[in-house]
Amino acid sequence: MWLYNIYLHPLKHYPGPKLWAASNIPYTIYCLTGTPAFSIAQLHSVYGDIVRVVPNRLSYTHPDAWTEIRGRRNTSEGENPKDPTSYLFSARNILGANRPGHARFRRALAHGFSAKTMQLQKPLITQYVDLLLDRLKAKAKVTSPTRPPSTSPPTSTTPPSISSAISPSGHRSTASQPRLSTTGSA
Repeated sequence: MWLYNIYLHPLKHYPGPKLWAASNIPYTIYCLTGTPAFSIAQLHSVYGDIVRVVPNRLSYTHPDAWTEIRGRRNTSEGENPKDPTSYLFSARNILGANRPGHARFRRALAHGFSAKTMQLQKPLITQYVDLLLDRLKAKAKVTSPTRPPSTSPPTSTTPPSISSAISPSGHRSTASQPRLSTTGSA
């Protein structure tokens, strides 16, 4: 299989390290260590704007690539399909939903993101952003400047979910956190 991926695969002509083109293992190792962005940036500095990072995936850094690959399309062309492996565990939420499901989620959430509601929620959102920045600054003080921060569970650095605090359903991470509903009452 590795020989096929290197010499016969349809992406064989794209630049990148042969080991990365042969197997998912190098990319997976960097994902598990939390440093894929650093390693892929280094590959781009060596190989250019397009790099083959796994047997069936390319990484682009050219400014036009995002619009060309994932940009808004004409309605006659249909929707860009979502990678099923990336959205395997989120098929039942707004991120992984198909087009009709996504539209249903957007309608349900639209009121919570209106200009008036966002103005009402501004103090609460500011409080959570300030808390996040304080925690990131504290973590940066204990991290060595020669290596990226370790990948710890998000709950150790990230404050309780802002969206859960401002949701109309009233679910929130901790009982001590303030909550504003979408109607503006506390």
